[in-house]
Formats: sequence, C-alpha cells, structure tokens
Amino acid sequence: MLRKEIGQSLRKDREAWSSERANELEAAAVSGNYRKLFQLTRATGNKKSGVSETVCEDDGMPITNIHRRVGQWAEFFERQFN
Repeated sequence: MLRKEIGQSLRKDREAWSSERANELEAAAVSGNYRKLFQLTRATGNKKSGVSETVCEDDGMPITNIHRRVGQWAEFFERQFN
C-alpha cells in the first residue's frame, strides 16, 4: 500500500515539475529571452556523458592526442579493409 502511494506521489510530483518547467520554457520563448530558453532547455535535457572512447596504442597505452587518435582509427580501418 505504501509503495503504491509513493509511486502515485512521485508521478504527481514529476508531472508538476514538468508542467512548471514547460511554463518557464514557454514564458522565456514568448518574451524572446533566448538565453534563458537555452539554459532551461540544457538543464532539462539528458546530461552528456563525461566518458569518451579510449583509443590505445598497440602497446596498450591510451592515446591522448586527438590527431594521433584519429590516425589510430585510420590505421585500424586500413587493416580491416585490406
């Protein structure tokens, strides 16, 4: 019984939060406050993962240089297609 009440309360709270956020977004759009609109949109959306793919040298050491990382991918695909 308690679990059901908690679930209903969570749904109600989530709907209230979503409705409030939608009103804030709409108000920012109507007023032309695009900075606020962008900030609200960013805060509302999914969080970007801080994890990037790890590309390693042949000896297992991770590559930190972006140009070397791209080069390693190029070498990988060269080996795959040849």
